[in-house]
Amino acid sequence: MLFVRRVLVGDQERALLIRDKRFERALEPGRHWVWLMPGAVEVEFHNVKALEFQSTWVDYLVKERAEVVSRLFTVVETGDAQVAVVYPMASWRASLDPVSGCCSGADPWR
Repeated sequence: MLFVRRVLVGDQERALLIRDKRFERALEPGRHWVWLMPGAVEVEFHNVKALEFQSTWVDYLVKERAEVVSRLFTVVETGDAQVAVVYPMASWRASLDPVSGCCSGADPWR
């Protein structure tokens, strides 16, 4: 099939589907069939075990797609005089400097 692409998202992954340089949707674990026409399609994969979600789409998602963020992320925001300590599963993993990224936490993906 020339106009359809199968995207496989693993159990420890989430993916962002970008069409024509615009966010279309987040893909959760499973098989997804993506229609390739019209426009360019990109799939940005992310490991759920990463302490911080790093993507060029962070600001857009937080500001414009709050429903996606609330469904998929644990959001930790700090002020200029605050520090967040990430303490997943009873072992210290990292601390985040003030205002060090909005989408971060023990397991940033829910």
